[in-house]
Amino acid sequence: MELVAQRHRHGILQVGAPHLEDALEFLRLGEKRILQLAQIDGEPFIMYSPEARYVHDLLANAFQSAGVHPRYIQFMKLAQAILAMVSTGLGIAIVQEDTRNACFDNVVLRPISLGNNITANLHALWLGDNHNPALPAVCDLVRRLDKPPE
Repeated sequence: MELVAQRHRHGILQVGAPHLEDALEFLRLGEKRILQLAQIDGEPFIMYSPEARYVHDLLANAFQSAGVHPRYIQFMKLAQAILAMVSTGLGIAIVQEDTRNACFDNVVLRPISLGNNITANLHALWLGDNHNPALPAVCDLVRRLDKPPE
């Protein structure tokens, strides 16, 4: 997951209101820095709506586990809509890493740790009589993804 915030021309990040600039100092840090959920406590936040149940519940559980209470500004179903709201300066958001390619020029993405207890589920299904020659390689990949990093 990644945290997103609006960036102005001069590299200063702003989300919503000027008084947030100090609270969001962590966003000005190097790209390799992993942010923590505690850093967004009380910040204006654009959240996935309950219609996007999987991501909404994942983030809600992460916030609850970390004792974090963002100030919800808006609830949106799609990541692209969330990015559009962030680009206007209304708040920050956490989106999946794959939205990086659909990002606005004035939006900054930074990695964020959701905590050790938050995991994403991956499901793979296929017909028992599937003879696709790629199936064994895909199954091997899924099994490798299921193992914790060494």
